[in-house]
Formats: sequence, C-alpha cells, structure tokens
Amino acid sequence: MSMIFEFPKTKRDQAEAFVQAVKAKFGLDGRVFDDADEAQGFFPWALYPPVVRIDRVDIPDSEADIKQLKKRFGLTRKMLYKHELISDHLDHVLSLRTEGVRGSIAVTCAAEETVEKLAETFGGTFVGT
Repeated sequence: MSMIFEFPKTKRDQAEAFVQAVKAKFGLDGRVFDDADEAQGFFPWALYPPVVRIDRVDIPDSEADIKQLKKRFGLTRKMLYKHELISDHLDHVLSLRTEGVRGSIAVTCAAEETVEKLAETFGGTFVGT
C-alpha cells in the first residue's frame, strides 16, 4: 500500500524532487505517475497527474524499532501526542502483529504525517492511501 499525493500539472519537476527528498530523508521509495490509470491501483477516487505514490511506513515490531523511527523522522513528543490519543485502542487491536508494542501506531502515523507535510513544501497534496 502507498501514500498518494497529487501535484499541479505544471509541477512534475516538484513531484520528482519530492520523491527524491523522501528517499534521501526517510528511506522510503516512491514513484511519479503521469498516467492516472496506472497510478490508480485500488484507490477508489479519480486521480489527477502528476500523481506520486510513496511506500507507507512499516509498523514497528519492537521498542528498538520505535526508537529508530522517532530518530529517522525527527519525531518529537508534541508530534506524537495527538496520535497517542487514539493509538492505545489500535495497539490493542494489533497486539498480535506488533507483539504488544505500545505506541507503535502513534509513531507510524506521526511518521507518515511528516511525509505529508514535506509534500506540501513541494506543492503536493496528500489524497489518501
């Protein structure tokens, strides 16, 4: 699954720069699509190129993974707070997958939000996953 972003038609170069910045800064792969049908996948709404698909952040499986994600994405306590409000329930639901690692959902959501904010600096808009 991917995070999906749209860029204005005249900003394809910005879309390419965004993909490169995400790769360099966060180690996530991505791709720019000029063909909406090719970019569509299972996304239920119409997309308007250029469209960027960026790999989603993996849910951490351990405390060490959480610490690494916080460092890699520069996450602060303030950035995590709003995600922690809902994550306790989600962590419990996913406890088999994450082996009960508290805070894994909050860190993942905050990391993806960081990518969304970076897209805005390049003129892109997050449209969904």
